[in-house]
Amino acid sequence: MTDIEQKKIFSRNLSDLVSSSGRMKMDIAHDLGFNERTFSGWCNGVAMPSHAKIRRLAEYFRVSPSDLLGESEADIYKLSDKEINLVKCFRQLSEDDQDILIGDIKRTLRDNRLAQKGGEENTA
Repeated sequence: MTDIEQKKIFSRNLSDLVSSSGRMKMDIAHDLGFNERTFSGWCNGVAMPSHAKIRRLAEYFRVSPSDLLGESEADIYKLSDKEINLVKCFRQLSEDDQDILIGDIKRTLRDNRLAQKGGEENTA
C-alpha cells in the first residue's frame, strides 16, 4: 500500500470515528493535547500521525490501532458496512454498556425464536 493510500484509509477511518462520536474535531484535538490544524490534517489525509499518537487516538475512540490503519478483521470475516459500523459503535461503549447491549441482543434473539416457534405451532 502506498503512503497516499494509507493516508486516505486512515483519514476515512478517523473521520468516521469523529463523526460517530458526535464531537467536534477541535474538542477531540484539545482532549488529546493535539494541535487542531495537525489533527484536521490527519482527518483530511494530509499527514499521518506517529504510531504513539495512533495508539492515543485508538484508546480515545476505544478501537484498536489497526482499526484506524485499515488493517481490520473485516477483510478476514467479510463484514458488511453495517456490521463494521456496528462494531465501531460497540467499541466506543463502556464495558458495562457493552454487557447491557449484549444482554439486550440475546433477549431479542430469544424472543424472536420463541415468536417463530409460536407461529409454527399455529400453522401445524
